[in-house]
Amino acid sequence: MKQITVLMICALLALSACRDGAVQQGIWKPVLEDTDFSHLRTTGERLQVSLVTLRSNLAKGQVSEARRSLKDAEEKVRILMYYDIPITEVRQLIYDAGRLQALNRYDETLENLHRADQLLGGIGAHGNLSLQRALQVPRVMIEKLRETLEQQRQTTSTKYVAELSDAVTGQFSELGHKVNMMAIKGDLVLSGTDFNQTQQDTK
Repeated sequence: MKQITVLMICALLALSACRDGAVQQGIWKPVLEDTDFSHLRTTGERLQVSLVTLRSNLAKGQVSEARRSLKDAEEKVRILMYYDIPITEVRQLIYDAGRLQALNRYDETLENLHRADQLLGGIGAHGNLSLQRALQVPRVMIEKLRETLEQQRQTTSTKYVAELSDAVTGQFSELGHKVNMMAIKGDLVLSGTDFNQTQQDTK
């Protein structure tokens, strides 16, 4: 009986030592916030209204009104193509990057962040200075996160790895919330924005 007790104590001490020596990597767990696709549906519904109005104006022979309806419909298409769809993809890339980072798949994590940054640049290429400034905020956040991830991958200090892991988790959380708000509150972000520019998307 004493031998069993001694073995159990030794096992518990060994397990405790292993836990103390291990570095717990922080994992970003996105909060349960509104991450649906209502912004896409809203833009689609507005586009549908514009097209119905256009069809009605054409049927009545109201050329001037039809031209205004066409212009309005084209604006809704640009919002959908140049903002709503790419910002939704950015959000998904960021959330997927958080999951990949938790699995220590650094190259894929960095690639997702790089692609997200490119898409944000592409959105800005079609907007005005106000939109570009708004997009610069998440782009700077992405750059800082990429730098922290690179530091985390290269460091050999156990204490420093733990600190960087906490920093990565916090930065992912802030970035994820930011891009999510930019997606579902697109009307505020796009206030005063004209998508008449037709520059080629950033690849």
